[in-house]
Amino acid sequence: MVNELLLMQIRFAKYLKRFVPLEKSLIVKAQDKTFRVEKRERERRMKVLRGEGVLIKPCAGKDHRELVELNNLDLVAYPMYNKVLHVFEAPIPSSEVLKETLGKVLAEFRERAGRYTKDTPSGCLGINLNDDGVLVIEAQADGTIADAMPFHPSTFLLKLVPLTSTVVNELLLMQFTRFTCGGMAIGIASHHHVADGQAATFFLNSWGKIIRGESIIPPLKSKVNGSDKSRKPYTTFEILVAYMWKSITKARGLDGDVQTKACISVDGRKRLNPPLPKEFFGNAVYDSSAQTSASEIINSSLEFTADLIHNSITKVGDSFIRSAIDYFELRKQSLGPARDNDGIDVMPVSWMNFPMQNFHFGTCEPVYVGPKAL
Repeated sequence: MVNELLLMQIRFAKYLKRFVPLEKSLIVKAQDKTFRVEKRERERRMKVLRGEGVLIKPCAGKDHRELVELNNLDLVAYPMYNKVLHVFEAPIPSSEVLKETLGKVLAEFRERAGRYTKDTPSGCLGINLNDDGVLVIEAQADGTIADAMPFHPSTFLLKLVPLTSTVVNELLLMQFTRFTCGGMAIGIASHHHVADGQAATFFLNSWGKIIRGESIIPPLKSKVNGSDKSRKPYTTFEILVAYMWKSITKARGLDGDVQTKACISVDGRKRLNPPLPKEFFGNAVYDSSAQTSASEIINSSLEFTADLIHNSITKVGDSFIRSAIDYFELRKQSLGPARDNDGIDVMPVSWMNFPMQNFHFGTCEPVYVGPKAL
């Protein structure tokens, strides 16, 4: 009888051992759900009051050009504003310091303060370097940074970046949002025709250096020239894109014979011969694509898909880039966005190599850097 009772106790103890982790897991999930609900409620209650906005013009600089024609790679970029958010804890420089140093960096990057024009020798889109300025909007949030943390992409982040539309004249807009804790969010809206991600990050980091009292490397104004890369092991990006392509294709339930592409944006600065310096300002991104049937993507190994992507990227060398530029030149009068998604292809864009965290005021790095709501 004693042995039977002992055996029952042992079995019950084993049962409890299996149940406790499950109970803890359920508690954690419940707490996480409660936290997310409370965070959404805090975000909903937090108000952001935007001011009218002022135009910050470049200080006198060495660049005396009057016009910049967009190059072929600028013209095939999507006509859209890329929006990025940087969030900093106190102490923060005053708005006057931020505006003054912004004027100084704009003297080296006058394209940012210009306006679109079609009054160019080729009749294509260009930038009138009229120094009309960058729009800066000052805003006030009625909560703290802690109230909004963590800054996962959400509709709340839309309150912290400038509003844009097809009637906006400025090619660069900023919003300085101060929190009650003394921290600040700087929301950037940068037109893609003027600069790709690498160039936009270079501009911001140059502004940060001027705020910190450091010297900067001016942008180079030359036209596109890169170098072919030898085969390397698959990168994190290639593997992630391969996984996404397989998963998305399977989820779409595409017919097996349908051709599908993964369109990859490749930075051409290092791939030309001679290579462009990393300070080249403008668009130097080239589109390459890997293509195969939906059945191949679904049924083949991840390595097969990663190899397709790897090969499509490594083929972007000097001859590929120059051939693309020549082709665009022939179509210069009718250039538009290089890609158009029909629901069959995937178009991933990686920001992993943009040193966006290097933009800071000298006190500390930003507590958050990332896109606005996806």
